[in-house]
Amino acid sequence: MTILNPQVNENPRKKIRLTKEQKENERAGARLYTIIKVSRDEDFCEQIGRDIYFDLVDHDKVRSFRIQKQMSFKLFKEEVAKELGVPVQFQRFWLWAKRQNQSYRLNRLLTFQEETKSVGKLREELKTAQNAELNLFLEVNNYHGAGLHPIPPPDITQQDVLLFFKLYDAQKEKLRYVGRLFVKDSGKPAEILKKLNEMAGFSPDEKIELYEEIKFEPTVMCEHIEKEFTFHHSQLENGDIICFQKPPPADSLTRCRYPDVPSFLEYILNRWVVRFQSLEKPKKDDFVLELSKVLTYDNVTERIAQHLGLDDPTKIRLTLRNCYSQQPIVQAIKYQGFHHLSEILSYRNQISNILYYEVLDIPLPVLQGLKTLNVSFHHAEKDILLEEKNLGPQDCLVHVHHFTKDASDPQKVKNFGKPFLLIIREGHTLAEVKLGIQKKLNAPDEEFTKWKFAILSLGQPDYLSDMDIVSNRFLEEVAKEFGVPYNFSGFGYGQSVKIILIVQTGRQCLVGQLREVSDKDNAELKLYLEIELGPESHPIPPPDRTKEDILLFFKLYDAEKEELLYVGRLFVKGSGKPLEILKKLNEMAGFSPDEELYEEIKFEPTVMCEHIDKKLTFRASLLENGDIICFQKPASVDSITLCRYPDVPSFLEYVHNRQFVHFLSLEKPKEDDFCLELSKVLTYDDVTERVARHLGLEDPTKIRLTPHNCCSQQPKPQAIKYQGVDQLSEMLVHYNQTSDILYYEVLDIPLPELQGSKTLKVAFHHATKEDTVVHSIRLPKQSTVGDVINDLKTKVELSHPDAELRLLEVFYHKIYKIFPLSEMIENINDQYWTLRAEEIPEEEMNLGPRDRLIHVYHYHFTKDASQSQMVQNFGEPFLFIIHERETLGAVKLRIQKKLQWKFAFISLGRPEYLQDSDIVSSRFQRRDVFGVWEQYLGLEHSDSPWKRGYPTNQRKAAELIGLRPYNTEGPKGPTPDEIEVFASGDISSLLNYPTAGQYFLPEEHHQGVLDEKYEDIGGFCVLKAQAPLYRKIWLRYGHIATNQVLKDLYSTQVTLVTNIMALIMDMRISRFAEVSSTMIDLWENKISMAEKLEFKVSWLRERFQDVKKDFYGKKNLNIELLEKSQSFQAAKDELKKAQENVWSLKSRIRLLHKEKLMYSDKDRSLLLQGLV
Repeated sequence: MTILNPQVNENPRKKIRLTKEQKENERAGARLYTIIKVSRDEDFCEQIGRDIYFDLVDHDKVRSFRIQKQMSFKLFKEEVAKELGVPVQFQRFWLWAKRQNQSYRLNRLLTFQEETKSVGKLREELKTAQNAELNLFLEVNNYHGAGLHPIPPPDITQQDVLLFFKLYDAQKEKLRYVGRLFVKDSGKPAEILKKLNEMAGFSPDEKIELYEEIKFEPTVMCEHIEKEFTFHHSQLENGDIICFQKPPPADSLTRCRYPDVPSFLEYILNRWVVRFQSLEKPKKDDFVLELSKVLTYDNVTERIAQHLGLDDPTKIRLTLRNCYSQQPIVQAIKYQGFHHLSEILSYRNQISNILYYEVLDIPLPVLQGLKTLNVSFHHAEKDILLEEKNLGPQDCLVHVHHFTKDASDPQKVKNFGKPFLLIIREGHTLAEVKLGIQKKLNAPDEEFTKWKFAILSLGQPDYLSDMDIVSNRFLEEVAKEFGVPYNFSGFGYGQSVKIILIVQTGRQCLVGQLREVSDKDNAELKLYLEIELGPESHPIPPPDRTKEDILLFFKLYDAEKEELLYVGRLFVKGSGKPLEILKKLNEMAGFSPDEELYEEIKFEPTVMCEHIDKKLTFRASLLENGDIICFQKPASVDSITLCRYPDVPSFLEYVHNRQFVHFLSLEKPKEDDFCLELSKVLTYDDVTERVARHLGLEDPTKIRLTPHNCCSQQPKPQAIKYQGVDQLSEMLVHYNQTSDILYYEVLDIPLPELQGSKTLKVAFHHATKEDTVVHSIRLPKQSTVGDVINDLKTKVELSHPDAELRLLEVFYHKIYKIFPLSEMIENINDQYWTLRAEEIPEEEMNLGPRDRLIHVYHYHFTKDASQSQMVQNFGEPFLFIIHERETLGAVKLRIQKKLQWKFAFISLGRPEYLQDSDIVSSRFQRRDVFGVWEQYLGLEHSDSPWKRGYPTNQRKAAELIGLRPYNTEGPKGPTPDEIEVFASGDISSLLNYPTAGQYFLPEEHHQGVLDEKYEDIGGFCVLKAQAPLYRKIWLRYGHIATNQVLKDLYSTQVTLVTNIMALIMDMRISRFAEVSSTMIDLWENKISMAEKLEFKVSWLRERFQDVKKDFYGKKNLNIELLEKSQSFQAAKDELKKAQENVWSLKSRIRLLHKEKLMYSDKDRSLLLQGLV
C-alpha cells in the first residue's frame, strides 16, 4: 500500500497532455489499485475560511490511500489506524454523495455488511466505476480526559441527523468550522443554542442567528432557519451545514460590509481579483484590486481612479485582454460599454483576470465625441491665398484633376498627379480659367498647349472650348438631361428630401460641397429634381417656401387590386391638419373625400406603418420633409373578408415577407420544375400544403423537401425532417446565405411514417441459380434482422420450403459480419456495405464439434508503384465448412474437382501455399490477427470471367476477403473489438485507400526497428507509445510515409512520422472548446509539410479542414453574438427609458384630465353666479 500526500490541483490541460505511455501505465495500475480519500474534522478546520467557504472540504487536499482492490476493508481500517493513529474500534466511516443542486455532502454510514467486503467490490457496488477514487469521512469522536484519548462512536438511530456547523464573524469577515452534532429530527434548533455558544466560545445566553447553507453555484442560496421549527420541518438531513452568527447590531449595516452570512457568501461568489496593467507597458502588472463581478462600469473606473489618486474617473479608459494572443485587443471599451465587470472579463468564452488601463487628458465621453484626423499641409503662394480669401458673392471654388485616357479601355479615364482647388469667376470663359491654371502650376507654354480641358460626369469627359463659360456648365447638364430650364428647377438631396435648394444657391455652391453637406459617408450625391408645371404642362418657377412648409409624398393603395401607386406630392404647413388636404388627395386619386391615412416609416428589418390621426397637426404627428403618406379607401366589412390585405400595413407586411421559391425535383435537380409565391413566415405545414396543392396531391405529408447548398449549387445531403423547421425562411438559409431554391420528392408513404422506418437493399443469392436479385425492404426502425429475413422469404424463391436464411455484411470482397437475428436494423448501414442474404446449407446446420466454418476468397498478384508484389482480391467471398483432419486435396475436390487453382493460407496479406496433404484446419488456430477477414483460404487464379459450379450449401466465390474460422462453440461473426476500426469511422474511406493494411516495403527490403523504443507496425518503425493508434491508421488508411520524395531515407521518414503522430495524438485528445488560433496554425504547418513530402495524409487534411471551418465559424459567430448582444442591451435600455417616459406622460395626462374636470364644472356655471 502507498500513502499519497495531499496535492494541489494540477492544471487540467497538463492532465490532458499526458503521454500515451503514462496513461497506459495508469490504466494498468487502475485495474489493480483504487484510491481512497479520507477526510476528517481536522481537514474541515484547516480548509474552511482559507481555501474554501462553501461545502466542507476539497477532496484533492485530504489524505489519500492507494489500496489494492483485493484488500478487505477491515485491513484498510488497520492501515488507517497506523497512519492516522485512530484505533480501529474508534473508527466510523461515512459516504459522500453529490446532490442535485451540485453540492457535495455526507450521505450515510458505511454498513457492517459493506465493511466486510473487499475495497474493489465495495467501490463497484457504490457505483463509482467511472471514478477510481472513493471518498470517505472518518468520524472520530470526542477525545476524553487529560490524555485526549478517542472514545467509541455513539450509537445512532434513524431519527438521528448529523449536522455540521460554521461560525461567521461579520466584523472580521471570517467564516470558520466549529464542529458537528447529532440531533433528533423531531428536535428544534432552540434546544442546541447553548451547545453552539459553547462551540463558538460565546456566553451560554448569547443570541445567535442560524442559516442553512444550501447551494453556491450559479447563485448563492442560504436561508434563515426558524429556531422553533423542528429539524424535520426545516428539511434538514444528514450532512447539511448550518452557519450561525451573532445578530448584527443596528449600526452594523454601516460599519460592516457584509452584516450576515448570505451577504458574505454572495460576496465570496462574486469576488474577483483583477490585475491592472498600463496599456503602455502591457507586460508588467501595475496594481491588483479585489472587485466584485457585479460592479458596474462606473464602479470599476471609480475604484481605479481612487487607487491612482485621480479626481475624474471618466478619464480612465479600459481595454480587454485577448485570452488567445495574451495581448490587448485592438478596440478599447467605450464609455459605460458594459453593465457588469463579469461581462468585461469574458472574451469569447474565455475568462481573464487582466485589464489594461489608460489615463486620458480629457474625459472619455468627450474623446468619443471627437475624431482625430491626420492632415497633410501643403504650402501655397501668398497671392493665391489672398485671392481665395477675397471671394466675391458670385465666385465659386472648383476641384481640378489631371486625367488621361485608359490604355486598356478608351471609354475610361485615369487620374494622376495632385488635385487642387481653383477660383472660377462668374462669367469666366475657359481661356481665362486656363491662364489661372498655368500660373498656379507654373507650366511651360510648349507643354501647356498640349493639354485638353473637360468636365467629367460619371467618368465621361465633356471637352470644353476656350469660349465656354465654365460656371454655367453644371446646371446646363441637368437642364439638358431633363429638358427643364435651370431657372425653373430646384434640387433636394438625400434619400429622404430634407431641404430644397433654390437655383441661386445651386449656381453658387460647388457640387463637392453639396455632397459633404448631405452625406459625408456616401461618395454619391443623390438629388430630387422638383419641377412645377403650369398651364399646358409647361414648367414654371418653383414656389417660394418658408420654414413652416413641409414637403410630403403620397402613395395610393388599392386593396382589391393589391396595388400601391405614387400619386404626387404636396407642400403643407406644419401647423395644418390632414383634414385640410383630403379634398386635394381625393382629386389626386379620383376618390370621394373619405380616406384612411398611414405614415410609411420603415421597411427593414420589420415593417413600421402607423395610422395617422386626421385631427392632429402634421407637426404633432412628427411629420417632416420627405415623409411618405399612404392612403386608401376605408376598409369595409366585406373587404376585410374578400381582400387578402385590406389595409396598407398588412400589404407592406406581405411585400416584406414575399418570397418567390423555385421548386426542383430531387431526381432532376438541374431543371426548374415550378415556382410559387410564398411568405417567409409560412410554417412547414403551410409550405408542404402549397406544394401538394400545386402538384395535385391530397396528402401533403408525402412531400419531402431538401434545402439548397449555396456554395456547391447542389441539394444538401440531408433532407428536412417532418416539421423540422418552423418557417420557410429557415429552409432557405445556408451559412448566412439565402437561397430561393428548394428540392422536393413525392413519397409513396407519409414522411412521418418513412422517418420511423428504414429501407435496406439486400442482394439475395439463390442456392442453385447464378442470378442475384437486389430487394428493397422497408421496415420500422425497431425491427430486427429476423424481421428482414421473414419479409425477404415472402419475396424470393427458396430451394425448399423449410430453408433458413442468413444476412451477411460484405465489403471490398470480404465478409465482415454474420448478423444475429436479434440485431436492430437501425444500426445497420447499407450505404457502403453490401448486405447479402443466402440460404444456410443443411450441412452447416449439423456442424460437428471439430468442424470449422471458414471464409474463402479469390486472389491474384499485382505490383505496386515500387514493383512489389501485392495480393489483390476480387470476386465474391463465400463461407465453407472444413472437417477435422481434412486435407487440402479433399477440400479442393469438394470446391471444384476440375479447377486448376493454387490454394494458400493467407494471413495479413502473406500467402502460404498448401499441399494436398496439408491439414487445413491446423492453419486456423491463431487468435492474434486484427480482424477475422485478415486470415482466409485463398484461391489464386486470374481475375477473368469463369463458369462456376457450387455445392448447394456454398455461394459464389467473387471477391477476396479475410478468412474467419468458426466452430460450434464460438460466436457466429466478428466480435465488436475486431471491427472497432471500421465501426468507429466512415467505411466509405476504405474505397479511397487501397493500400490500407499493406506492408510498407516487401519483406526482403524490410528495415526493422531502430531500437527498443520502437515497434514494427506493418513493416514500418513506430514509437511504442504511438503504436496502438498507428495500427488503426494503417489498417484504415495505409502507411503515412512514402518513398516518393524521401527515397532511401528511412530514419528521416520515421522521425517525420513520429512528429505527425504526435500531432494526431494531440488532435485526438483535444476538445473543440480547447482549440486556439495558435494550435490551428501549428497543425496547418505540420500537415502542409507532410503534403509537400507526398505523405499519405489526405484523410487527416479532410478532417482538419472541417475543424478549421468550424473553428472560424464559431469565432465569427461569437464576435457577431457579442455585437448583437451589445446592440440588444442598448435597445433594451432605450426601451426602458421610453417606458419610463410613457408612464411619466400618463401620470401627467391623468393630472391634466382632473384639472379639465374642474374647468368642466365651471363651464356649466354662469359668469356672475352668486354675485347678483
